Amino acid sequence: MTMNPFGFRLVTEPSVNLRAVAREALRGRWGTAIGGAILWVILTLVPVMIFTYVIPVESLIFNVGPPPYEDSYQINLVVELYSLVVSGPLTLGFTRFIMNMFRQKDAAPMDVLDGFTRFGKSFALYVVMGVFIFLWTLLLIVPGLIALYRYSMAFQILADNPDIKIMDAIRLSSRMMFGNKWKLFCLNLSFIGWFLLGYLTLGIGLIYVQPYQTSAQVAFYEMICGRLEIQHVAEPGPGPGEGPRLMP
Repeated sequence: MTMNPFGFRLVTEPSVNLRAVAREALRGRWGTAIGGAILWVILTLVPVMIFTYVIPVESLIFNVGPPPYEDSYQINLVVELYSLVVSGPLTLGFTRFIMNMFRQKDAAPMDVLDGFTRFGKSFALYVVMGVFIFLWTLLLIVPGLIALYRYSMAFQILADNPDIKIMDAIRLSSRMMFGNKWKLFCLNLSFIGWFLLGYLTLGIGLIYVQPYQTSAQVAFYEMICGRLEIQHVAEPGPGPGEGPRLMP
């Protein structure tokens, strides 16, 4: 086991194995996972689609409301404010929901809303991360992308440590991801086909992809923390099977 300078594990497991662990963790509980993802899609995308497409069409048909350019500005403002307010709590809630499923704990789709019980911290974490990433992006796209992955474990850390301070979660994520950013980038890149399919189906495919990818990221987080070993077990079929084993 190779460690980074801060004492966290360097992930060397291939993405295909991390995805296999993610699927194994959700086996027999896909209904619950998809239920949570449906709730996440409804709260994340449906209001945005209504504000973006339905309301402007209604205004055009019935000739009500302000001039089109004013209406468009107001709608965009509402969409941006809505996304800003709900993104942090929903990210925390969905992360915690999938984390519990991965750890074989009790979980229900409505757990996705638990992030709103810690609205202040989840909102603040989302905003602070966004500001930091934006500032790094001002230099160039690459520094911004590196910052995105540097802080990528912050919500998992907050989900595990409700009392942690926002800046402490960000600093701890930076230490965890030292030497692990490229590996997580490759893991996320391996889902690009699934996400394209999800968006081509107007978000319907996301109800499968979102819990799948989040479960893989939880596996990545658990491995960094030294709580996950992938046990390679030979199974009947064309290739090896992998099953997750959480270390006490």
